[in-house]
Amino acid sequence: MISKTTNQVPCFCIIVMITYTNIVSIVIKDVSAKFVKNYKEMEILNDLPLRSSLDGYITKLEKIMDFVQNHKRYMDMNLGFGLFLVNVNLRTILRLRGIRIPRIKKARLNRILQQYDEILQYFQDMLNKHSRHTTEAESSAHFITELFSKDKLNWGIHLQKYKTNLLKKTKFYSRKELTERYSIWSQYVEKVYDFDNYYPSPQLSDDCISALSQVPINPTMRWRRCDVSTSCVEYVRNGTDYGYAITHRLLYMIMARFSRGCTIMSSVEDKAQIETFCGKIYNEIEYHSFHNFGIPDLSLEMIALCTLEGHVQFLRRSWLDELFEFQRALGCVASSKEGKEKNVIPNLYKIEKPNWQIVEEDQDILGGSCNTHTTGVAAAVLSAAIRYIIEKFS
Repeated sequence: MISKTTNQVPCFCIIVMITYTNIVSIVIKDVSAKFVKNYKEMEILNDLPLRSSLDGYITKLEKIMDFVQNHKRYMDMNLGFGLFLVNVNLRTILRLRGIRIPRIKKARLNRILQQYDEILQYFQDMLNKHSRHTTEAESSAHFITELFSKDKLNWGIHLQKYKTNLLKKTKFYSRKELTERYSIWSQYVEKVYDFDNYYPSPQLSDDCISALSQVPINPTMRWRRCDVSTSCVEYVRNGTDYGYAITHRLLYMIMARFSRGCTIMSSVEDKAQIETFCGKIYNEIEYHSFHNFGIPDLSLEMIALCTLEGHVQFLRRSWLDELFEFQRALGCVASSKEGKEKNVIPNLYKIEKPNWQIVEEDQDILGGSCNTHTTGVAAAVLSAAIRYIIEKFS
């Protein structure tokens, strides 16, 4: 007979021990992941604009409006859309909370809106004066402006109150994971500016957005499907998920919802897709933050669009502080570190641009020290932050 030793452990006990160890490991990882996510959420919520931030944001926006009012010839479609979002954010919050805003601050906001009305009148006069278009691009741009320049009500109706729903759904990544996702910074920048590899291409994006101007406005509050081409629907469903491509996919959906009251897919699909876009966009901006916001124009555009949908996590105070280091003393905003560091020649600042264009061929102005597109999206972001503070604290 084979004698039994007293220290033998039955096989089933070993299996139980291994299983127990695995379960404990999984539970610890799950608890750890939840702790990290909860910590990240608290970090973001604690980094949102404060009541005391309001005055500074209004001052920055006033500088932009003063600059544009003094140099209206720079008011092209891109700058015009940015200022239009200022109009949407401020008029909406004044309508909803105006009675609770301190008198002096309310007067300052109303002055900004008066400036906008004057600038818009100039813009519309220029559109009428240059109604005969010589190129397809000019014709397309003219149709796009109709989605916002003539709007009196629709955008404000569809503007979303701020909420933390998306924040709780967002998956957060470490710096290392974001680098693996987007590649090293120099390669990422090359990809961002490689528009030929975008889907949609800039041309397709503009064509789809301009075609929306021919879609009748839905007079009801019940969503309807937009009557648009399948190629436009396709790039919303499947397209490039970074850079200006993802913002233009999002912009198309926002333009449809806000200006026409219709959806590209079903209302449920549109809502889910917008949340997916903004979730990815948040991660991309966080990646930008690790690289000193080296493409401020893109970061600001992303924030301006996702805040329209009420996603509060994009208004991180630390991000805004760093991004508005690109604002010049003149009021306009630079699109790069190089532009931020350039000295503006006094004579150059005094010279008015000779000819108006519906879309500026070169958006860098004043010797490259400022950019019209960046100035527009920066103004939109400031108005979004102002709306948040008043909505939260008034």
